[in-house]
Amino acid sequence: MGLLICLAGASAAGAQSIAELRVAAEQGDRNAARDLVDAYIDGSDEQPRDLKAASRELDSFREVLSENQAQLRRYLIYVGAVPASPEYFRQVATGFAAQAESQKRSALRRTLRLNRNAYVFVLERELAARGFHPWPTDSQLDKDTLSGILSFCASVSILKECQRGPMRRSVARVIANHLWPRDPD
Repeated sequence: MGLLICLAGASAAGAQSIAELRVAAEQGDRNAARDLVDAYIDGSDEQPRDLKAASRELDSFREVLSENQAQLRRYLIYVGAVPASPEYFRQVATGFAAQAESQKRSALRRTLRLNRNAYVFVLERELAARGFHPWPTDSQLDKDTLSGILSFCASVSILKECQRGPMRRSVARVIANHLWPRDPD
């Protein structure tokens, strides 16, 4: 009985948070609009992932969000909502390439959460562009892909972190930060 009450409370808290974000977004709060769409894209214990709702909210608040913010979220919805196929991976590559350089770190990490094969595909393409993956990009984490990842990691002195596994979120963050380093101030 206690677990049911706890789950109902979490669900009510999630609904309340969504409602508060929607009100703030309707008042023109860009951060609230972004967080509302992200809540549906990422999901949580309180709010399950709902990419159709994310798409609806993105359409509702496209004037509030910056073009870069909207573009990233359209890409993430596509990554999570469309079944994998050769056309899917072409569109993922196109969508990722269209991201602002300042958002590519986030886009890569979030791609991992939404679709592991899409993450591997994007990572293979990025490594190939830098000379670390001379094999065809196929979205499969095979020995060739692992070799390319580890070669890249060794070249930027993060091999120890990468050996924990490229599919770990913490490792994806380190890799993304070295693929697109922030400009020094």
